[in-house]
Amino acid sequence: GEELMGRVIQHEIDHLGGTLLLERLDRRTRKQALKEIREESLGLR
Repeated sequence: GEELMGRVIQHEIDHLGGTLLLERLDRRTRKQALKEIREESLGLR
């Protein structure tokens, strides 16, 4: 309960500050996430 609410609040604060979720990921995870987003947007998945 409280942990989820904390994450939600941080997510919304990040929005206000212009921070994207991807910016909070480590380099390797961010690279994989961007690859998956790119493939999905191109219809490759």
